[in-house]
Amino acid sequence: MKKIFFILSLLSALLLLPVAVMAVGNISVSSLPTGATVLLDGINTGTTTPTIIESVASGSHIVLLRLTGYQDYTGSVTVSENATSTLSAALTPSPNSIYLYSNPAGAKVYINNNLQGQTPLTIGSVSNGNYQILIQYTGYSDWSQNITVNNNVQTVNAILTPLSATNGSIAIESDPSNAAVFLNTEFKGKTPITLNISRGTYRVVIQKTGYLDWSNRISVTAGTNTDVYAELSAAVTDTTIVTTIPKTTVVKTTTTRKSTEKPITPWPTDTPKKSPVEIMVILGAIGIGFFVLRKA
Repeated sequence: MKKIFFILSLLSALLLLPVAVMAVGNISVSSLPTGATVLLDGINTGTTTPTIIESVASGSHIVLLRLTGYQDYTGSVTVSENATSTLSAALTPSPNSIYLYSNPAGAKVYINNNLQGQTPLTIGSVSNGNYQILIQYTGYSDWSQNITVNNNVQTVNAILTPLSATNGSIAIESDPSNAAVFLNTEFKGKTPITLNISRGTYRVVIQKTGYLDWSNRISVTAGTNTDVYAELSAAVTDTTIVTTIPKTTVVKTTTTRKSTEKPITPWPTDTPKKSPVEIMVILGAIGIGFFVLRKA
């Protein structure tokens, strides 16, 4: 009987053990601003604030929040069984950052004429210097401001003004895109762009390096949108053609002709000839010699 009681006690303990080990709870995480990536005990949860992390083992846990333009936030939270623990963090901006907000939100943000995104927007790790901010929203007047970043954080909060009933808009596109748009010689941004302006006639000029300027006069009607599409033509580059004239090799041929003229007879030399008298004297002497020999 004791043996049976021991076995039943052991089985009961084994059945109760997983319940104790699997005790879980939840963590509710929020941040200001929102959209921070949430890491739990160094592991990315794949969620952003605000969020609820479910089925977290009871006990102490480390939550890390990470958002571009802000310093990382680290906090400790204790999870109780079948309970939801709360962690809320106010993130600290990183140095050399620009934070942009608008009312209404969702406005396009241009910094130094380059589209960066839509409000609310955080741009971190920017270089020290001056920046031109342009915020645009359909149905509202353009909003602009110049700011200076010098090892600090700049916050831009644009309160947009609705257009009056006398205004209209121009939606400008180009092929290729990212071309500079000028309205009556005033730079407005780069394509594609929508300009909210008062009714009237405007000269639109579109420029892009390597392409011919495009221009046209556009009429804007109150309460309507005018579409403008510019197909840019590539600029023709002057080409200098260098012509190389090959050198001509001149071969000189020499022809030898046989002369038909008679050779010139050398002039007689001054060699003296023997006279006839001398020859006779010699012959006479020889004859006398033979005669004497015969007598002897």
